[in-house]
Amino acid sequence: MTTPTTIPTELQTAVEFAASLKREYQVVLDDLCKKYEANIKELLSAIPGWKMIVVYGYTPQFNDGDACLHSQRVEVDDEVDDDLIDEYFGVDCDLPNQSYAFAHAIHSIFDQLERFMEQIHDTNWKIVYTRDSDGNVNRVQESYDCGW
Repeated sequence: MTTPTTIPTELQTAVEFAASLKREYQVVLDDLCKKYEANIKELLSAIPGWKMIVVYGYTPQFNDGDACLHSQRVEVDDEVDDDLIDEYFGVDCDLPNQSYAFAHAIHSIFDQLERFMEQIHDTNWKIVYTRDSDGNVNRVQESYDCGW
């Protein structure tokens, strides 16, 4: 069997169209990433009363036969693990005990951004937002292993 050295014009057109869409998608995604990075800290700094927000994005490696899908979890202030609080603020730091409505609103912000954050950060990451005593918002991103 011989392999043709050329492909039909229609197929070449389809390949070029797909490549064009991929380039356009990347431009849009790059623009959204810049907009997100430029604004998320500013948006969070305008919200009073919080001290620590942690967003986890992860895909389990084993899920008892079910599909292993990307998940996202958000923790606000008193929901955050004590060891992580100690790591960022030192031992014996008490974070605010947030109302359900306040924590739910923070969760909602990041829930709406979940698929977008998966696109830009992929999976198995942890982003820690902290507010210092001057009110400045700091952001640290680390790798994360959900443990299963």
